[in-house]
Amino acid sequence: MNLLEYYIEKNKDKQWYDNFVSVAKDKHGKLFTYTNTNYRTTLSFIKNFQTFLAIENKPREKWQKSAHGQETHKQHTVNMVESRLFTKHEGYFERSSKGLAYTQFIDKEFPTNEKWLINFVFLSDSYFDKRINYPLVRSQEFLTKMAAILGASAIQDMVENFVLMGGLKCTMEDIMHTDFFYIHSLYDDYEFLSMYKIASDSDKRALQDYVVDNYVNEKYSCCISEKYRPSGRYNQKMIQDDAKVVLFSNKLALLRDADFQNMFSRLIDYYSGLIECDPSIIRGFIFNNSDVFEAIYINISGIEELEDYREEQVIEVSPTIIKDIPKLKVDDTNYKGKQRIIKEYIALKSIAKEAEQYKCALEKIHQCSYFTSKKTNKNYLEIHHLIPREFRNDFDSSIEVLANYIPLCPRCHRLVHNATDRERTPAIHYLSDARSKRLEHSGVPVELEEIYRYYKLDA
Repeated sequence: MNLLEYYIEKNKDKQWYDNFVSVAKDKHGKLFTYTNTNYRTTLSFIKNFQTFLAIENKPREKWQKSAHGQETHKQHTVNMVESRLFTKHEGYFERSSKGLAYTQFIDKEFPTNEKWLINFVFLSDSYFDKRINYPLVRSQEFLTKMAAILGASAIQDMVENFVLMGGLKCTMEDIMHTDFFYIHSLYDDYEFLSMYKIASDSDKRALQDYVVDNYVNEKYSCCISEKYRPSGRYNQKMIQDDAKVVLFSNKLALLRDADFQNMFSRLIDYYSGLIECDPSIIRGFIFNNSDVFEAIYINISGIEELEDYREEQVIEVSPTIIKDIPKLKVDDTNYKGKQRIIKEYIALKSIAKEAEQYKCALEKIHQCSYFTSKKTNKNYLEIHHLIPREFRNDFDSSIEVLANYIPLCPRCHRLVHNATDRERTPAIHYLSDARSKRLEHSGVPVELEEIYRYYKLDA
C-alpha cells in the first residue's frame, strides 16, 4: 500500500476522519489548544484583548449579554487569564503589569512582522491548558515526536522552510505541496508519518495532487480538504502561524540557560535572519519594558523554581502571614513582583516546616525516612505548593499562604511530581483533603477536581 492508498483507506474510518478534521478539544485537527474560532492565530489575542477591556473592573452583572442571555465576554476569560494579560481580584478582571505593557504595545501599531514577534514573546509564558510555558512545551512535544520518526534535522528543515515560504506570495495550493503541511495535518498518525518518511517523491506528489484536487474542485471528500474548506475550521494563516510558533518557541526553549539580554537578543537575531523586519524596533520595545519581559524571562528559564534550593534566610515577616486569612495577591508579571514573591517564599517555607514540627505531611500514609539537614540540624524537608505556583493567576487572592505550603520529605516530594498516576493520586487527594478548609479560609478555595487538573490526573 502506498501513501495515497493508505490516506484514502483511512478516510473511510469515521473515527480517524473526525479526529483529524475536528479542531475540538482532545481532537487532532489543531496543534495548539488555544486555537478556536476567535483565536485563529496568535495575533488574534490583540483584538480579543481590546474586546475584553470593555469589562475591566466591571462586576459580572454589568457584563454585556447576547440575545440568548449569555455573557459575550465570557469566551475570552480563560485565554486572558492564562496569558497573564489580566488578573482576577475580588471577582473583577483587571490588567496586570503585563496587560498594561500589552496595551502600550498595541498602541504603537508596529509593522506586522515586528508585531508578530513581540506578541509571541508576550504569550510565550502563558499557561494554556494548565501547562506552564505552554507554547514552548507544546512545540517541543511536537518537534520531539516528529524527530523520533523523521529525524531532528529533517523536521527542523521542514518547519524552517515552511516559515520562509510565509514571506513569499504563496497560495493554499502551494502550501499543500509542502512536506510540513502533511506532517502538521496528520501529526498523530504514526503509521502515516513513518510511510511519509520513506515515500518516494512521486508517491508524495500523488498524495499532494489528490488533496489539492479535492480542495480546488470543492469535492472535500478527504479530511484535509474538508478541514481547509474556505471559511471552515483551518486556513492558510493559521498553519503559517503554527509553524512560526513551533520554530521560535523551540529557539526560545533552547535559550533557557542564557541571561535576559542574551535570550531575547539571540531570539531577535534568529527571527530577523528568517523574516524581513527591523530588529531594532523589537529590541527597543522589549528592553525598554524590561520590568515585564524579565518576569517572562524568569518564567521561561525556570529561575523561580530554582529558588527552592536557595539557603533559608531570616526575613522579617508580618504577624498576619501565619494566619489563614486572605492575602492580597502580588502582581508577578513584573520583575519587582517576582522578587517580592521569592522573598515571601523564603520566609514562609521555614515557618511551614516549624508549624509541622519538621515532619512530612504524608507521614501518616507513607513510611517516611528522614535524614538530618546540616544547615538546620532537623529533619531535611522540602516545600511543596499544593496549588502550583504557575497557576497563581487563577485566584483572586494570593496562593503564597501557609495553607498552601506543605512540607514533604524528599521521597514524597518526588512521588507527588514524578510517580505514576496510580501512586500520585492518593497522595494528592490526601493533601487536598487535609488543606481544603485552610485554603478556603485563606481566600483560595479549590475543588479536588481542579487540583486534579493542575496535576493532569483523571478525576
